[in-house]
Amino acid sequence: MNDKYGHAEGDNALISIAECMIQLAGEYNIFVARYGGDEFMMLDYGTELLEPVRVMERLHFLIAKKCEEKKIREQVLYPWGIPWGEDLVSFYHNLHYGLFLIKACPVA
Repeated sequence: MNDKYGHAEGDNALISIAECMIQLAGEYNIFVARYGGDEFMMLDYGTELLEPVRVMERLHFLIAKKCEEKKIREQVLYPWGIPWGEDLVSFYHNLHYGLFLIKACPVA
């Protein structure tokens, strides 16, 4: 997006995603943060197996709506996954490895 429309448009897209994630944080009582660059994370301590899927479906809806409202011209793609770990160190390792795999195999 930055290469095609400039950094201002890329920043606008990142701000839009952050706004959607902040809304999700309130709706689902989850922790959201910018992980770095164009990466964001959500931490949910829920016990329901399908809750992460519902959260991501809601995020998809919110981002599509926000892009339409702000007239963001480029499609915003966001691969996601659910890392695991017995402790914080293994959780972080699996999260980082998952991001590496996603970036190594981008969606066309």
